[in-house]
Amino acid sequence: MNYADEAIKLIDYLNSKGKNPDSLSEAFPYIHHFKKSGGDSSLEGFYQYCKKRKNDFGGNTNINVVKRLQVIKEKTDAFLKENPGTTISSMKFQKYAVEASNEIPIN
Repeated sequence: MNYADEAIKLIDYLNSKGKNPDSLSEAFPYIHHFKKSGGDSSLEGFYQYCKKRKNDFGGNTNINVVKRLQVIKEKTDAFLKENPGTTISSMKFQKYAVEASNEIPIN
């Protein structure tokens, strides 16, 4: 699996399920490792980084971000299955992001 490509697919999918264009963006810092180190933990920064990758990620930190995005997708899909026709609010994405970070801790 190319994790950079997978990240782009997950972000595009989750953005399409958000209540507004910033819903996922507001939750993203909760799952990105730069939040702890003070770097750019924005969704747009990570998305552009992924688009520039010709190969896969080196190291586990960005792979873990993708794994956290996968957890958020699973939670989103479960919620939408129970609540068809709805969208995901920023607050719900943030809740899922915190849960994903608890499941796959940021080192």
